[in-house]
Amino acid sequence: MKASVFSILLAGLGAVSSRAEPLPEQHNPLEAFKNSVWEKNAGFSAYNISISVSRTQLPAEGGWVDVSWSNVPYPGSDDLIALYVPADANPRETSFAKYQWAIASQKHLAHGSGSLRFRLLNMRSEVRFAFIRDPKEWSVVAAVTDIIRFENLNAPLQGHLALTGIPG
Repeated sequence: MKASVFSILLAGLGAVSSRAEPLPEQHNPLEAFKNSVWEKNAGFSAYNISISVSRTQLPAEGGWVDVSWSNVPYPGSDDLIALYVPADANPRETSFAKYQWAIASQKHLAHGSGSLRFRLLNMRSEVRFAFIRDPKEWSVVAAVTDIIRFENLNAPLQGHLALTGIPG
């Protein structure tokens, strides 16, 4: 009995591993997300999904920002909160710089709302968060936050050493 179950499992694994199409090679985890079919509010505008940030102004060195969302219809485990740099980046042409799955917030699946905390560094540009539905299949930017600005985009943030060719 055990041998026959084992042979069935092996046969099933062989069928799965002998797929006609090889899996595409991915060098970066963000390559798994589709960004060719994005549309803001496509099909979700009637639900009035809202997303907001706790701060829209950060010191030059950066800081923590809480991102909250609500009114999400049919919340799914594949919804995510993504950070776009620069704030006016076109999601069809640019991948996000940072993200967290919305399911990391305990209330997301049960209530369609939640909150997550992000550490932001000065990227020398304004930034913005987006609530994205199903990024691995049909990807919709359902809502975006206000723009987050840093006090001084060009402030020196770290010490840098450079060779000058001058001894001493």
